[in-house]
Parts: sequence; structure tokens; C-alpha cells
Amino acid sequence: KDLAIGFSELDVQKYELLIKTTSRATEIAQQHGREDLIENHNKNLKQYKDIISALKEGNIIFGRQERMKRRRDGTI
Repeated sequence: KDLAIGFSELDVQKYELLIKTTSRATEIAQQHGREDLIENHNKNLKQYKDIISALKEGNIIFGRQERMKRRRDGTI
């Protein structure tokens, strides 16, 4: 099945919540000196912000089909 994000307003709410919880997790990781977690959280946070930006512009993001094409072409 293809993944599509942006058909519902709930998608925006979902990514707003992911941004909020990931930001908080980053703060906690910083307090405990967990550089490995901070790096992962920051990477995810950037992806979530890019996604929510696209959604707020009214775009729909299709995922699986494009990933499968890149995998087949050897670009992943």
C-alpha cells in the first residue's frame, strides 16, 4: 500500500504533536548528555518540520511508491 500524508487535518495535528514530543525528548537527552539520542531526535525533528511545512502549504506527500522506485534504481 502507498503511504499518503495530507488528506486529513489530523495529519497536521499528528506532526505538531511529534514535533512537540521530539523537542521535549531532545531537551531530556541534553540534560543527560546523550549525544546519540540528541542527534537522532534532531534528524527526526527536521523531517517532521519539513513534512508539516509541506502539509500546511496544502501538499499531499506520497511515500512508499517513491521509496520503492528509488530502491529499485539503487539510489537508496
